[in-house]
Amino acid sequence: MKWLSGGTLALAVLLSLAASVDAATLKGRYAFTGSSGCLNSITVQGGVPVMPSGFNSNLTVNGPSFINSHSEEGVATFNGDGTGSLTGTTVNDSFGNANPAANADTFNYDFTYTVALDLTVTLELVPGTYAGTFTAGPRTGQTFSIANYPTFSGHFAKKSVTLAIKQPGVETITYSDGDVHDRVCHRSLTLTFLGK
Repeated sequence: MKWLSGGTLALAVLLSLAASVDAATLKGRYAFTGSSGCLNSITVQGGVPVMPSGFNSNLTVNGPSFINSHSEEGVATFNGDGTGSLTGTTVNDSFGNANPAANADTFNYDFTYTVALDLTVTLELVPGTYAGTFTAGPRTGQTFSIANYPTFSGHFAKKSVTLAIKQPGVETITYSDGDVHDRVCHRSLTLTFLGK
């Protein structure tokens, strides 16, 4: 019984040490490229609420909608303590609406992350930190924010990380001109180690 107690204590200590070291296994600056596509529901347009709008429980859009696709590039910094930040640029094309267009923007946000013992990674956006500014297209000069950003998950392997959204969810993008769109997106990122 004494051995079992000592063994149990040793196991608890090892698990505790492993858990405290997990985030430190992923530390440094990583260049990333990514892609995404979003089904947008127009919720507020020109300051006027649009009805019906949003998504039902089956993630089917309720009212006017359009699609956009994105490519992203930038740098993610993992601090080694479970926190980090990401900054990048996006180019997107919107279609399926009355005014198809292309836009470009810069964006940044903070995140938290965990690394499990099997090197699976979970990354969550810190609420209220996603901010962007349009640099090309009809929204040039406007700013925007995104709320309810879904969780990324993926894998860490020495000098690279892969991340994707595995469960769809409704996020909200709010523009500085007052427009608001609820949307459901798929997203993926591939990250490559740049250095500490």
